[in-house]
Amino acid sequence: MSLMREMMRDSDRAAGSSQTRDAREGTVRDYVAWAKQNNIQTRHSDQIKAKHVRAYGKHLAQRVERGEISVGHAQNRMSHMRGILSAQGRDKTAGREDLSNAALGLSGRSRAGTNRAITDKELRDLQERVPSHVAAGLEVARSMGLRSKETVAGCVREQLKDWERELSEGKANVVRGAKGGRMRVTHFMSKPAQDRALAAVRGALSELDRMGRDQLFQGRGDNLRSGVRSFRYQLEKAGLTQAQSQATMHSIRYAWTQEAVAHLREQGYGDRQANTMVSTWLGHGDGRGRYIQQVYGRDAG
Repeated sequence: MSLMREMMRDSDRAAGSSQTRDAREGTVRDYVAWAKQNNIQTRHSDQIKAKHVRAYGKHLAQRVERGEISVGHAQNRMSHMRGILSAQGRDKTAGREDLSNAALGLSGRSRAGTNRAITDKELRDLQERVPSHVAAGLEVARSMGLRSKETVAGCVREQLKDWERELSEGKANVVRGAKGGRMRVTHFMSKPAQDRALAAVRGALSELDRMGRDQLFQGRGDNLRSGVRSFRYQLEKAGLTQAQSQATMHSIRYAWTQEAVAHLREQGYGDRQANTMVSTWLGHGDGRGRYIQQVYGRDAG
């Protein structure tokens, strides 16, 4: 069994939500690629030594210094590595002081947004660089404020038909792929936003008709996880990564959020109420208004 497969096996043994597991698998791929590039000869996951994890942590710290990744991203990567060690029964190694964030120069984390909202021009440019079905999915995500997983899970014929019907009432139920399995209701209080979402949904349905299938995104495994991987691969291939453009898939969600908050303010709502309302629409609950302002409020351009 290869190092990659063994680490994936250990990753699956560690606790966490499906989203955490997906992120941890991303760390496994990143670590294995880094180890190969640095000629670290470990054929089995139990051969990974503390010095290897420490060197990987230093590598992440250097990427933070170069502005390629955020401190939070690096911290998550290290948390995944410690989780994999613990899943191997190596809690003592995972808890070593020299593998802590502080020792690696990764302590401290601002809750302020590190990404920014994508502009409509940037989105159009991106859509021109990806296959038409991916472009259609991006438009659905932008017009409805969806996460990657919600986009992939939602761009199926049955859900799109439901959204087409619901949008006539100025709202849409986000059920498939919602974080933690919690359904949320997204509201569209402006006619232009409602029209854009409706046009995006119909555009995605047209793509399904053209392709002759019932879901936009299909991976090798023919399941949601592989569909999300396929979608993200197409975006990274087209340049939608923080290192390349200072924008990510979440930047599309930021753009929708800022638009929704601005419209509520125009309708006379105060900053606090507007942020709180949009927080619930995004699926964060009504206690995250300040978080929405701090993380999602970074201007485009």
